[in-house]
Amino acid sequence: MTKLITLFFILIPAFVFAQFSGRTGDSTVYKLGGRPVKGYKALTLSFDPVGIFGSDESFYKKVGLTDGNLFNGKYFFKDNMAARLGVRVFKDGQSSKGSVDVDVSGNNISGREMRDVKTEYILVPGVERHFSNNNIFDVYVAGELYLGFGRTLTVDNTDYNNGFYEHNKRTTPKYMGGFGAVVGVNMFVLDLPISVGVEYGLNAIFNFANKTKVVSEAKDALGERSSTYYTQEKDPFGNADSNQYSSLKSTGSYVNTATNFKINVNFYFR
Repeated sequence: MTKLITLFFILIPAFVFAQFSGRTGDSTVYKLGGRPVKGYKALTLSFDPVGIFGSDESFYKKVGLTDGNLFNGKYFFKDNMAARLGVRVFKDGQSSKGSVDVDVSGNNISGREMRDVKTEYILVPGVERHFSNNNIFDVYVAGELYLGFGRTLTVDNTDYNNGFYEHNKRTTPKYMGGFGAVVGVNMFVLDLPISVGVEYGLNAIFNFANKTKVVSEAKDALGERSSTYYTQEKDPFGNADSNQYSSLKSTGSYVNTATNFKINVNFYFR
């Protein structure tokens, strides 16, 4: 038995060595990087690790807009220069308008109209300057502008069958502008037209017209009357503000670096 075990440990290493000694090296050479040149385009998927791991409030909400990601694209008009554009479109709306069957409802309301619509548009144009000629890493800086606008509209109208009515319309315009400065680095994935990278930079954003215009019209036994005033959800100290202003100017600014840290995946094509 001992002789059999000894023979087994002698033959197995010899067999393995024979197998490996008959193999030849793989001569395939993988190119590292598919560096874009003039005429190339790119689509970029961005991920915000700050938002993923938690923050007190998102970047867009800080400037009075709805949270969301941009659709990003690039065009290389030179080997080391690219124009970039981020776009986001948001709309959320519901509405209803109808005549009330008084016999069924049993009240004196003859009609109702209700609308709640929110629209937002954001454009972020910019230019990139690429420095490194290394085929693996691509270092660049970029400057970009932030242009955003939108509106929230709320309509709540009630008509009564005796000719009286209560009509209320609330309009909140939104305007946002600013700039950003970015430094980034990409790493190309083998010979695929794909790169993975990070960006870090500075955002300076200003928002305007952060107020709501209210138009109220009514008709009752005392006659017809109307009023127009302005409100704001919160005052500059962050407290709820229930005042009705005859005139109101409300602006804000937001400058930060943490919210401009992104992980990017770029897909290149002609």
